[in-house]
Amino acid sequence: MKKIIIGTLITGCMLFASDKAVEFKSDLFDLNKVKSEEMKGFLIGIESSFSSITKVVKDYYEVKTCNKEFYNEVTEKDVKEFITTSSAFAVLVSLKIIDDETSKYTYEELINDYKFMNCGEGKANLQKYKLKEEKND
Repeated sequence: MKKIIIGTLITGCMLFASDKAVEFKSDLFDLNKVKSEEMKGFLIGIESSFSSITKVVKDYYEVKTCNKEFYNEVTEKDVKEFITTSSAFAVLVSLKIIDDETSKYTYEELINDYKFMNCGEGKANLQKYKLKEEKND
């Protein structure tokens, strides 16, 4: 009798579980547009664990590839290598994580300048360079 009850419970649980599709949500990425299942799982994993780091990765690769859907142009290996070995990543994360207005402004400024240089979009903040030149005169 115990075997029948346990078997029925297990079968019922399996049937209910198979009907429910797990849907992951992302605040940073449109997961419906990610072509690679491995990349989709990776992006979901790092976003759920380290949202500020994921924001840095997103900003960097959007500017590097000049494409909002960068996840279809780079591999999981590229992103992992950027996170683990890049000094640019370390600088961007430190600016993003520090909770003061100067660091946040500098982070946005770096991303915007890189976007201007790499993609030709937006405009560079050349005013800061003029101020330095005037001080040297």
